[in-house]
Amino acid sequence: MAAPANIDDFIFQLNETKPTNIDKSTLYMCFRERMHDKSVVLVILAISLSDLLNHTEGEEGKSPCQVAYRELKRECDVLGCGVCDSQIFFVGGVGGDKMYYFDPEQPNPKMGTIRRGPQSSKIEPFVLEMNNDQRLYVLSRVPTTGSNFEVLKNPFIMEWVALPEPPYDRIGPYFCPTTDGSNIFLLGQNPHAYICHYSFSRNKWKTYSGPRSLPFTVGPPALIIQDQHSHHRILFTYEFSSRGGPDTPLFIGAYLMSPDDDANPILCLLSTLEFRRGVPSEFCGSHYQLVHCADRHIFLILYSYSPRIPDHQLSHHTDYMKICVIHLEYEFHPTRNLTNSRFLLSRRGAPHILKYSYDHGLPKKEHVCMIGAFVLLSISGDTEETGEDGFAHGDTQETQG
Repeated sequence: MAAPANIDDFIFQLNETKPTNIDKSTLYMCFRERMHDKSVVLVILAISLSDLLNHTEGEEGKSPCQVAYRELKRECDVLGCGVCDSQIFFVGGVGGDKMYYFDPEQPNPKMGTIRRGPQSSKIEPFVLEMNNDQRLYVLSRVPTTGSNFEVLKNPFIMEWVALPEPPYDRIGPYFCPTTDGSNIFLLGQNPHAYICHYSFSRNKWKTYSGPRSLPFTVGPPALIIQDQHSHHRILFTYEFSSRGGPDTPLFIGAYLMSPDDDANPILCLLSTLEFRRGVPSEFCGSHYQLVHCADRHIFLILYSYSPRIPDHQLSHHTDYMKICVIHLEYEFHPTRNLTNSRFLLSRRGAPHILKYSYDHGLPKKEHVCMIGAFVLLSISGDTEETGEDGFAHGDTQETQG
């Protein structure tokens, strides 16, 4: 494939051919870090699935490596991230006029910049691709002035087009967004809240009453899997009690979605799995990601950040990020009466505990947030060179859209 004429062509060019030396799938975890000086840093940590899953039970797993890093201005403190055309995009923020991307399929990938983002600010947006159309959709989770829902219709001239926005007054802010690849669903966080459904074919939103079976508050984000064996859609949610204490049960809920796009999206509750048992208490908060690994396998990723823990073996303090990956698997046997279908959700093995140390001497962090996690294909053996501070600093590529 000929080299693109400019960086926009490089980013959004149709992937007519894929690299032939892809070795394995990799879990990418994207973090947004706010320093005490109010600056913002984007960090992508990665670990191959083989390294993640193949270690002795009870032992600390191999540490993830840092594959990308970028310092941003403070207005980007509320940006979001998502995958489009197998690349990770960081979009949004108050006055966020730029986008950032990371392409794991490129040799020695680096985090690059595109100088023309959405027309309007987006607060902690839901960033996604729909129907494999290689278009970037960005939906603000908090209403702002201007367009709250946009699509990058023509990436070659960076043309953003406004789309109908959801009924924020009914769904409420900080809703739980998810997609099945063809539709967007927004779940209110409170029990019995509304559900909003956006149909791309009809280009409009519909609102439904929430399912009465939701036992607790639903935390964002949720995950929809199109089951390849039964061709039914299954919704997975992280559920907790906002009024509970440290011993309050935490659940993964599994819901069967209606095959009728004109009906209430959630048909029935299939199962709940309480997962607090065996998980260190430091991870039992509301900070998490649900990731579809493969087929009927799911990762629940929890994390904990411990700032400035003294290390007497070093001449300075070290910040630690600890990550807990819980491997889940489900079985689904639908019956003619779908509400009586047999469903089993279970944990596979003990939680995988990963540790990443920030020993590079940067300013103390005020807040660390995982804003996305994705399983993608990547080229094996290519990593960025690290500077003296321990960070990967490759040259970034910028363009004027």
